[in-house]
Amino acid sequence: NNVDNRVWKEHTIAVVLPMDNGLDAHWKRTLEWVATNMERAFSNQEEGIRLNYEWYDENTPDIKKVARELAEREDIEAVIGGLYSSNAEIMAPIFAKKEKTFFTLATTGELVRAYSGGNLWAMTETDITQCEVLLSKVAYYDAESVALLANGEDAYGKTFIDWFAFQAKELGLEVKGTFTYTSSTLAKSSQEAAASGADYVLC
Repeated sequence: NNVDNRVWKEHTIAVVLPMDNGLDAHWKRTLEWVATNMERAFSNQEEGIRLNYEWYDENTPDIKKVARELAEREDIEAVIGGLYSSNAEIMAPIFAKKEKTFFTLATTGELVRAYSGGNLWAMTETDITQCEVLLSKVAYYDAESVALLANGEDAYGKTFIDWFAFQAKELGLEVKGTFTYTSSTLAKSSQEAAASGADYVLC
């Protein structure tokens, strides 16, 4: 008998992630796997949970408008998204105001500190931890010096800039320089970092 007598509670999740260059297929495959496993987890229960997704491109010109619309909708139980810290910073306060659960892939430490006490759940390690892990790898490969090339215009780059020298010195690495860039100075800053004499440059 293949009749399913379970009562299914359906939950709609909005997914706001970059959908270009084949990423849409990646996200959909991953999250459909989650939904399938969720249904299997309730195979011996009288009630089950079924996840439905709505898909939005994070690269939309007006991410704030998308976030406001999703925050207002009572049928949206949660939002997954914000691969880029700059977009997550726009969405997080909008969702916090409406107490909408927000699962973000962004890693900016400031964002996690500001909103994790409420509705924000970080799904990756923060950029502070990432910086330390990268520097640990540099030290593991017996380097003596290191430099940093980071975006000076967003919070993700700013965290690396703030923590890099401190963490490098703790690991016994000589800091040859911290080089920031903007969209118009990337080539010049990259050349300066490459010419710094560092054994490794973290970018």
